[in-house]
Amino acid sequence: MTKRLKCPPGSRKDTKRQNRCFTPEGVEKFRTETTPEVVRRYFPNIINDDYEYKLACIDDDSSTLFSIDDVIHISWISKCGDVKGSDILNRIINLAKKLKKPIQLHDVSNVEIGDCKYSLSSFFILLTGESWYNKFKFKSINHSEDVKWNKKIRKLPLRNFIDQATTEYVKKNMQSFQSMHEALLELDSEYKRTKSVSYLTENNWPGFDIEIIKQDNLKSYLDSKIKEITDHRLLNLNDFVKTYKYLGIDETTPVYIIVKKIYEDFMNPKCDKKIHLLEQLIESSYHVLHYNKHLTRR
Repeated sequence: MTKRLKCPPGSRKDTKRQNRCFTPEGVEKFRTETTPEVVRRYFPNIINDDYEYKLACIDDDSSTLFSIDDVIHISWISKCGDVKGSDILNRIINLAKKLKKPIQLHDVSNVEIGDCKYSLSSFFILLTGESWYNKFKFKSINHSEDVKWNKKIRKLPLRNFIDQATTEYVKKNMQSFQSMHEALLELDSEYKRTKSVSYLTENNWPGFDIEIIKQDNLKSYLDSKIKEITDHRLLNLNDFVKTYKYLGIDETTPVYIIVKKIYEDFMNPKCDKKIHLLEQLIESSYHVLHYNKHLTRR
């Protein structure tokens, strides 16, 4: 339904002007645009269902580009035909300015290199110090602190970076293991007291083989888990040593320089080993980089 608004300010004596305002052409000129109409100025081929919007190039019916209520929620950003992801994001940013709404998203974006997918945020933080969305002024509530911390991490020599990453991996896994450790000890104690297999089954730790407790092998199992977790650090370090020595990379080289070099060689068909190293760096970075994925642009 067409919404009539007051005419633009003018002399009350200007009756001709006022009359013109309320002709069909005048009403169309001065009426308020609906949100879908504003959206189509930036995305002419957008498909909308109530407050959700998706691009016509997406086959999956469940894929929503963004939704609009009090804020604009971005679900995902990806290349659509010849339109790059950065162009789509800039259109959404301009749309948000027009609607005077903030934008929110949860950054789980990936970058594809060959047949592999990597975390886009970790890749860009190692490369530039900030994530891909950060450069478009999307920030978390602790953005400044994260940037300061990551600046130090990405400048670490390769050996120190991997050492810290694997140490953090062990620490996090030991914390998780500690919870399992206590629960299993309690199960073991209760089983020895009651010999109740049903109790053991009902209260079993997910993925744990109850035969270990029934055969009184819990201590051996727990000892082996601790060794498995701590050995991961050494295995990870050795794997890195082999890779970067093969590539002739000095272990004292700062991580961001290595990532930059790999990035420059992406188009080189002979850089498979470097891609493997990048994969290791990004996976290791999960344990040391600080990045709150809940981002807002105001």
